[in-house]
Amino acid sequence: GFDKKYFYINKKGEKQFDCPGEVCQSFNQGIAIFTEGASKGIVDTSGKVVIEAKYDDVIPLGNQLFTAKYGDLYGMINEKDEWLLKPQYDKIYAVKNKFIRAKKGNLFSFIEVANFKISSEYYDYATDYVTGIAAVKKAEKYMLIDENGRQKFTGKNHIKPGGEGYWIEEEGGKFRFINADGKPLSDQWYEALYQFEEGLAGYQKGEYWGYINDSGVEVIPAELHIIWSCKEGKIRFKAVGFSGNDDALVDELSTMIELASK
Repeated sequence: GFDKKYFYINKKGEKQFDCPGEVCQSFNQGIAIFTEGASKGIVDTSGKVVIEAKYDDVIPLGNQLFTAKYGDLYGMINEKDEWLLKPQYDKIYAVKNKFIRAKKGNLFSFIEVANFKISSEYYDYATDYVTGIAAVKKAEKYMLIDENGRQKFTGKNHIKPGGEGYWIEEEGGKFRFINADGKPLSDQWYEALYQFEEGLAGYQKGEYWGYINDSGVEVIPAELHIIWSCKEGKIRFKAVGFSGNDDALVDELSTMIELASK
């Protein structure tokens, strides 16, 4: 058979060090996951094994924190391989701002990164914190809460992140943007919405798509077949017989947006 041995190289193709396990993943933020048998560990860019391969799963969370699976449950460890939270969760999500979202059974809670204090509140549904606000559901009510758990808005409709400080509210298969206080960006409901990026969000009316700005103005009418989010001041789209990659037309649409926003 073929004996595979993985190793890392630099940009010049020069070998740096061997993979400490049977399989190694790519580096991300200075660390990589490696596998030895059925267990996983962490190696850094110098080849030093930061966390031995002894966990059923290990996932970087950011801030030199890792979620580690031991048996059927996840806990949290630091870069010294010390338990910060014993295994007790079904899933632990990435660090977002000051909080980590965790799931136990069918309920969600938040963990403060500074002191690993677990919130006493449990929710049927919860998003990560975005600009100091999270959407949660409890007792059949959807809420937007601040970092102290105080309610800023309560309603009956499902809420999810809408980008750049906005949230997307859903009612009967229709969607609209609201702010952190629950105030609608406009009275218009749409078939679908993209999150805001660079002040623009895609919206769907009927079969077609357009773009709305953060003042609630439909700066490009719903005449496009496929769209993508705004990136670096450009929008990418697909219309009948046109790919949407022509810079001249994209610049023309950008001018339309600028004029419509004045």
